[in-house]
Amino acid sequence: MFTLLMATMLAQPATYPAQCGPPPPGWLTAVDRNRLAVVNNIFMHRDGSLRWNGSSVERSQVATYAHITSGMRPPPMLVLVIEDGASCEAVEAVRALIFQQGKCGDSHACLDGGGVPEFLPTMIPTAPPPPAPPPPRR
Repeated sequence: MFTLLMATMLAQPATYPAQCGPPPPGWLTAVDRNRLAVVNNIFMHRDGSLRWNGSSVERSQVATYAHITSGMRPPPMLVLVIEDGASCEAVEAVRALIFQQGKCGDSHACLDGGGVPEFLPTMIPTAPPPPAPPPPRR
């Protein structure tokens, strides 16, 4: 018994990837990495206001950004996260606009991120800071 216990203690632990099993069903893998390289989150508040990756935007800007991203390679995923209580009419309008302008389908992934009971300030990323100014010319 002591020998078995010592052998178990001295054995090297299993390591990734050679000795680990595959991820659970439904997990994305490295094969998906290029297809889903970038995610853009569109947050829809119950009052109908929108944020694109934390920045306040109008519907027309969502349409423009969705159109721009549809031409990117690899195309980024567009995720619409909706706050509970948003009107169905507004939700359907924003979904349609993202679908049309984002060219959602086999080559461009759009995802309904589901509803959340309430957006807390910590759930929405803050807008990114402005870029640094260019260096002075010499």
